[in-house]
Amino acid sequence: MTPTRAYDLSQYINDDFKYVFAFIGFDMTAATFSLAVALYPGGPVLIDADAFDYSVLEVATDDAGFAISQVEVFAPKATFPTVYADNAEDYPTGAHVPLYYDLKVSSLPGDVGTPAETTLLYGQFILKGTVND
Repeated sequence: MTPTRAYDLSQYINDDFKYVFAFIGFDMTAATFSLAVALYPGGPVLIDADAFDYSVLEVATDDAGFAISQVEVFAPKATFPTVYADNAEDYPTGAHVPLYYDLKVSSLPGDVGTPAETTLLYGQFILKGTVND
């Protein structure tokens, strides 16, 4: 079963990127993650998966016995200004830039058979300008 969900993210250009996601029903301790940001779905990748760090912060079990994995995705603020520099003709500095992302996992824990890369989350990734540099 693929737990793919649409979930929009936003990021201020001069801030570190830090999101903590909770995945219910999966122990993600040994999972390998990748998040990439593209100009449009299926389009050129502007920020590749290597720009982000991935950490499983905690795996707990709820009262019904389901695993709950808290996964942090982090990138330093230096990651984002190049998106403006590389696309200056389309987006003036300070403008909100509508991008798209997906977060994948190498294989879901507990899957039987051949391991398969699975998209967990996808959606818009709004890179926001800021007034406080």
